[in-house]
Amino acid sequence: MSNPPKLSVDSEERRNAPRYSVRTHIALQMSTTVWDAHLLDISATGARVAILDEHLLRPGDNLTLNIELEDLSPEATKKSLRLEGKIVHARDHIIGLELISDNKDEHQHLLSLLDYFSEMTSLND
Repeated sequence: MSNPPKLSVDSEERRNAPRYSVRTHIALQMSTTVWDAHLLDISATGARVAILDEHLLRPGDNLTLNIELEDLSPEATKKSLRLEGKIVHARDHIIGLELISDNKDEHQHLLSLLDYFSEMTSLND
């Protein structure tokens, strides 16, 4: 089971959406290549991940994030979330992604997950 989400607040933060620290296993996919990774944080507009294996990914590359929801939210109405993202920065094994998916169903599930994180963060304060 993952650690409870924490709201990340940084005065230097350029993002407009609240970002939640999360530690859970995910799969990143580009074409037919799949990498094991850890989701470090997520918001409605982006995510930061750590890739566990060697990679040659660069800013501008498009990836699919496959996130198992069972470990993150007992209230999830589906088993996994599939989001499309574009790499905006890559430093060693840490990659920052802008979420670019136009799939409204997946985006709604992401927003529900973030609402759950927000509630959990409020309870932990």
